[in-house]
Amino acid sequence: GGRVVRPELDPAPDPPLAKAMIQVAEFEAPRFAVDVDVRSEAAKARAAGLSATVRARYLFGAPMDGARVSWTLKRSEARFPQGPLTDELTFRRRDAWYDGDDDVDDEDEAPSRKVWSRAGSGQLSPDGTLLVKQALDLDPALGPQEFSLEADVADSSYRHIAGRAAVTMHPAKRYAGLKIERGWLGVGEAFPVELGVIDTEGQAVAGARVTARVERIDWKYVQRRGAGGALRWDWTSSRAAAGS
Repeated sequence: GGRVVRPELDPAPDPPLAKAMIQVAEFEAPRFAVDVDVRSEAAKARAAGLSATVRARYLFGAPMDGARVSWTLKRSEARFPQGPLTDELTFRRRDAWYDGDDDVDDEDEAPSRKVWSRAGSGQLSPDGTLLVKQALDLDPALGPQEFSLEADVADSSYRHIAGRAAVTMHPAKRYAGLKIERGWLGVGEAFPVELGVIDTEGQAVAGARVTARVERIDWKYVQRRGAGGALRWDWTSSRAAAGS
């Protein structure tokens, strides 16, 4: 049943300082188990595929024939493979202070703000399995990406147990990284840039050709008229090549 938790002082204040409601129920051991086996299919350009098998069985061994399954597949950034250059160089765009600010219009949108997910449902076959096949969208700007599949299985008594598995995929065979020692420079001052390339195993690639481009970013505070006719002030940026 429900219980109320609240701190008490002497004398007790009215109203109380805080309170929270919690539900207390008798523990019930799980009656079945859910496993998820995920396999990735070779990527071609941005397109790739994922094949997964959801398997559910009662703890006494029988498959859960006919049980309902709902699944969710989500994409997230994965860590770059560990190697001699991984911690020395930056391989992914870092979020800027203005990312997520609706009052800032930047030409270079942060890749991390691009959300991708898929969901579906099905029914377990007589052997207690469900095959899930889903096309994937690999974003080249994100680098290594983890695709995580979570499957929720419910029995006839509406008890739910979920299983989860993930696979990491690479949109490229190599990744270029850089390192800049200082973030603030004087006008006309030269600055050193370290460049490097790693493969999908994290090993440094010797002899690879890599080019760095320097951009100049100009910011302006401009007035714009919104959909309802009201005027508003926004920050906007423009980018131009400044060297390589």
